[in-house]
Amino acid sequence: MDIIISKYIGIRGTAILARERYSELISRYPEWLIDEASCFDENLPEASNDLEPIEDVRIALENGAAYAKEYTEFGIFEALFQMAKTLKCGIRVNIKDIPIKQETVEVCEFLGVNPYALFSGSSAVIVTEDGARMISLLEENGILGRIVGYTTKEDNDKIVINDEERGFLQHIRKDELKNILGRRDYHERTDSINC
Repeated sequence: MDIIISKYIGIRGTAILARERYSELISRYPEWLIDEASCFDENLPEASNDLEPIEDVRIALENGAAYAKEYTEFGIFEALFQMAKTLKCGIRVNIKDIPIKQETVEVCEFLGVNPYALFSGSSAVIVTEDGARMISLLEENGILGRIVGYTTKEDNDKIVINDEERGFLQHIRKDELKNILGRRDYHERTDSINC
């Protein structure tokens, strides 16, 4: 089945980092870029709940998705890890297909943050048989969707592909916001995961 990511990864985390580290960031980047990044979360709704999922999830589930879930803390790599665990499958994901804004790349690179383990929100991981059809449905509702890989029943390996390199997804225990800001409101995961 196809794996889709809606919207962009790390949006809320990018905005928080841009505001918290503003003076450092403008020493390297144009002010307009950091101003734009710091506003990424202005029009995002609060994180949803199971009773009122975000529109991406609602559309996906109403149109036959096998899995659709918003992700927030711990970033897209943890969301993909949890999805594979829930569906009891392996995955192959091309890192270059993951939708990421250039501002996120710049902020994360300067601060030494892994954007793939960064707080997001208002984005979803969707698994469906017909990814092209699902992307069309999302786009009809003004939502970006991108196929980033596929699931496999051949094994339970969670593999990320970057050109010729292949690596295994690891369970993320700390959101990058906690790592860099050290604040308790960006909590540390303490559960144990059986892979």
